[in-house]
Amino acid sequence: QEKIKIERDSRAALSLARSLDSHASSDTDYYKRKVAELNDRLQSQQAQNAEQKRLIDEMRKHYERSVSQNRLAQIRAAGGNSGNNTRRGSTNDRRDNKRFK
Repeated sequence: QEKIKIERDSRAALSLARSLDSHASSDTDYYKRKVAELNDRLQSQQAQNAEQKRLIDEMRKHYERSVSQNRLAQIRAAGGNSGNNTRRGSTNDRRDNKRFK
């Protein structure tokens, strides 16, 4: 009878081990899928971030160009009002151009 009990316990232990292996395999597959999904989301977000950065850079260039053109227009307007400021205006214009390069 002791032998029967040992065999039954042995079968139960084997069944439990198989069940645990099955669960571990299932968990591994689940986490592999989750990692793949998260990688896809990450790549998508990185692409969005790159596009937004490109748009920001483009907008910054437009803004700087606009500011530079406005300053140039102000300098020219100031230079046109008094004939002696023309040379000084061109110096300021060069400084403005260096600032935004």
